[in-house]
Amino acid sequence: MDYSPEITSLTWKKDGQLITTGVKKYPSVRNKKGTYTLSSQLTITESEGRCSNISCEVRHSGSDKSNGMKCPPPVNTPNVLLTVSSNEEISSKKFATMVCSVNDFRPKSMTVKWLKNGQPMGSGFATSPPCEVNRNFSASSRLTVSAGEWFSKAVYTCQVTHQEGTQSQNITASGKRHKQRKQ
Repeated sequence: MDYSPEITSLTWKKDGQLITTGVKKYPSVRNKKGTYTLSSQLTITESEGRCSNISCEVRHSGSDKSNGMKCPPPVNTPNVLLTVSSNEEISSKKFATMVCSVNDFRPKSMTVKWLKNGQPMGSGFATSPPCEVNRNFSASSRLTVSAGEWFSKAVYTCQVTHQEGTQSQNITASGKRHKQRKQ
């Protein structure tokens, strides 16, 4: 930033407390327009910056400025669990309901796709919006198919895509489950 008059002090703060380590300050330079440019660099580890309010405070005789920087929130990879109603329940109700539970993830953004024998399904499912639980997010997606479709031995896949990659879980009428993780 360009300032006039010359800057008298520049400090870095973390959660309101002065930071003295990892700070580099460079000399103020006078520009052709008569204003001054000052640079400073703060080096911190990812864990030091996590969930902290970092600010650079500049003071000069004209005014005080504080520029806060938001650090990105930590990323948590979701835990994915695919379950299905019992064969007895499927036989009596004439349909199968699969539930794909997606838990403990952050940030909030994620998508769920359902596949049948490796092909995307366009209907028969509903996905809840993520809700916040203990500073992480959880969601679920339910797929309902007829008992005939379920017992046809098709392979159903819940595919969850999140910032850290894609995870898939498969399930069949025989009860076999397979967990996969793709990047």
